[in-house]
Amino acid sequence: MRGLAAAFLFLLGASVGPCMAAEAQAGDAPPQRIVSANLCADRLVVALADPGKIVSLSKFATDPNLSTVADQARGFPLNHADAEEIAALHPDLVIFGQYTQKASSDMLKSLGYPVYMLPHPRDLAAMRKTIRDLAARLGVPGRGEALVADIDARLDALPAHKPSRAVFYAAGGWTAGKPSLADDLLKHFGAVNLATEAGIGANGTLPLETLVAAGPDLIVVETMGDKRQVSLAEQLLDHPALAERNMRRLDMPMKLWDCADSALVDAARLIDEALP
Repeated sequence: MRGLAAAFLFLLGASVGPCMAAEAQAGDAPPQRIVSANLCADRLVVALADPGKIVSLSKFATDPNLSTVADQARGFPLNHADAEEIAALHPDLVIFGQYTQKASSDMLKSLGYPVYMLPHPRDLAAMRKTIRDLAARLGVPGRGEALVADIDARLDALPAHKPSRAVFYAAGGWTAGKPSLADDLLKHFGAVNLATEAGIGANGTLPLETLVAAGPDLIVVETMGDKRQVSLAEQLLDHPALAERNMRRLDMPMKLWDCADSALVDAARLIDEALP
């Protein structure tokens, strides 16, 4: 059955793909049928694109634990990032994440469908570029500039703090050092990132013993919203040692800082309220 679907896709690509590829190379007309197959792309597409041009969003778009646009996304068809279902929508732009669904994106590219790979920025400067680049690809560069300006203005309005030490901490002891959006957010408040201090790069693990011994002023703990913590990795976040040292703890919904968009301002506001 899978082979038949693939054969159908190649036949479809033979008749439709080359025309679409030629149109994409021309680069004159903005896309009219946009498909997002990535959660972070969903959020930016909803913020930037005309609703009438959005054909489909990813299956995660309506999950309130993951998506900041769950309410707006409920009116759109959802996809599972499969090449077959996306090709059937006849898109003139498909957006995937930089590190996800490579097989589907490669298949659609081979059929001539215009595919845009959304980067996962590791600092605020890269976030601005990501927003501007996607807005330009959608044919709405002014909206991209306006969104970047709004994010910057709201971040700049948050007050400065006295020097402190903080760290983002997730299930299994995962954390983010430098370069990362987490590091940039802490730096915005003049806080030293314990993960960066420990020599951790963009991603790494920080042993609980090291964290407790360092005694940061604030631990920003990643949560999944209303979902209960059930895995052994997540139980680490509730270890008694974290409470015994009386360190400030901020439960941060993952959706506020997992994507490079305006939700980072809400994450920053929570950090502002929690920092000493």
